Amino acid sequence: MSQSDAPIGVIGYGEGGLIALYSAAVDTRIQATAVSGYFQSRQEVWREPIYRNVWGLLHEFGDAEIASLIAPRPLVVETSRGPEVAGPPSVRDGRGGAAPGQLVSPPIHAVESEFERAHGFYQMLDSGDALRLVSPVDGLPGSEEALTALLTGLGVENARIDSHYLLSSSTVDDFDYEARQQRQFMQLVNLSQRFLREAASRRQQFFWDKTDTSSLTRWEETCTDAKAYFWDEVIGRCPPPDVPPTQDAAHLR
Repeated sequence: MSQSDAPIGVIGYGEGGLIALYSAAVDTRIQATAVSGYFQSRQEVWREPIYRNVWGLLHEFGDAEIASLIAPRPLVVETSRGPEVAGPPSVRDGRGGAAPGQLVSPPIHAVESEFERAHGFYQMLDSGDALRLVSPVDGLPGSEEALTALLTGLGVENARIDSHYLLSSSTVDDFDYEARQQRQFMQLVNLSQRFLREAASRRQQFFWDKTDTSSLTRWEETCTDAKAYFWDEVIGRCPPPDVPPTQDAAHLR
């Protein structure tokens, strides 16, 4: 088998687990995936670093739904202790407050409940065995069981991990990290430039082609859907108040 024909697998821990999960969801070239110290319920994503809090994500996607985009390809979920960060740096001279940025180890019950939801999606595709939950006794990432399951998902027969190598580290001295960073940067630049080139035509199709400027009345009528979309999906519509407004607040309406 040539290197170009070799199956592709990804494994990530903590933030790397986030990248591995989402990468496998969007790139079907990835044959098998292992996620450690990340997979869980996202109902408290507002406590996590702000870049994780994607607008509108939880309306349709928790980690289980992201996993459903990987199915029926193999996915290994490892319940290891994740990276822990108490929160953003404290206020000091020259630096004000910051958005929430707390990271805690995924609670076992949250991992297991989200895994069960994901397992339901896999079962719908008759691929329940392709989703594995691994709970290392020591809580450390990259357990022998998780790595073996990943290799099995890649089609390695009689996969076996030598525990001696789990504790060893190695580096690739001839790898050009600066060149990789430059490629990634230029990919982001090219993507942004593509969006900029397409913006006018997309705006025309999404908004202007659906509106009628022949009169103020027709303009207001044909803007209704666009206004609702902007309110719900861009700004964010607040839910109805749970309690009646106070007398002072009522006067402000």
